[in-house]
Amino acid sequence: MNNKFKLTSMIFASTILLTTFSTTDVKAKNNDSLLISTHPKIDYNNFQVYNSDGSITVYDNLQDMQRDLNFNNRFLTAKAFAPGEKLVSTQKKDKVFLGYSKYTKTWTKASSYTLLKSETFSTGFTTKWDSKVNISYSISSGINTTIPANKKKFSKVAGYADITVKRYKVTQPNLSSSFYKNKVTYRDRYTKVKYKK
Repeated sequence: MNNKFKLTSMIFASTILLTTFSTTDVKAKNNDSLLISTHPKIDYNNFQVYNSDGSITVYDNLQDMQRDLNFNNRFLTAKAFAPGEKLVSTQKKDKVFLGYSKYTKTWTKASSYTLLKSETFSTGFTTKWDSKVNISYSISSGINTTIPANKKKFSKVAGYADITVKRYKVTQPNLSSSFYKNKVTYRDRYTKVKYKK
């Protein structure tokens, strides 16, 4: 009887021990993933973070993005350390073509265009450091805007943006090596008539 009781107790204790280790492991994994998923908006495929101020942070690879996000969540919240960021270069691009309006699918001779519905223009481009960036521009519904056009020419409505890309070298106290990231800001976004060449 005592042997059976001892055996049952040992099995029960082992089960509790295994469950404890298993649960702790799951929590650790969940915490690691939360360090990244709590950031405003992340595009893992293109290594981009869309910030609340409207800017976009673009990384050269996924590893650099994870390093930066994990560091910011772990240390900046505690205000224990601050990463070193040094501006190394700047690139300005004006009138970046974001594509045509989905409501002007064909070339038309029109005297004007009135924007009535919400719409998003978007495109991708490569910086001079070979980093790929996706940018967009949205028009809100309920705002009526009329754009004059030359009715003698074939035209469409298109979206454009003037942007600035700043490249930073990032060093962190917990890393021996540094990495780079780009911050994209919009100086202006607008719609205008584009004429057929």
